[in-house]
Amino acid sequence: MKVLFCTSEIYPFSKTGGLGDVSYSLPKELVKKGVNVKVITPLYSGKINYSSFEYLASASVDILGRHRIVDYYKYLHEGVEIIFVKNDELFYRDNIYGEGDDGERFIFFCYSILE
Repeated sequence: MKVLFCTSEIYPFSKTGGLGDVSYSLPKELVKKGVNVKVITPLYSGKINYSSFEYLASASVDILGRHRIVDYYKYLHEGVEIIFVKNDELFYRDNIYGEGDDGERFIFFCYSILE
């Protein structure tokens, strides 16, 4: 079985509450049971040191009449492959949530998953 776990936060890279904890622990347990799990999440550049992450690719995402570039990075953390979606304009912020453009930010995240 293959599982792609899409989440807006994952401990220890980003966490505001229980979602970050579950996004960390559930994939980890599934991997222990032999499930092929990948997690995809935004790269909140202001909070994550990604210098040791593996660069995968770039893509173009068009939403709401705007063209943006997304970069993808991979990191293996405790047996779980995590794919980070990077776009500094939308995710290089002090806060994960509570920004005036959260709708656009997370629509972009959804489209970048599909890419």
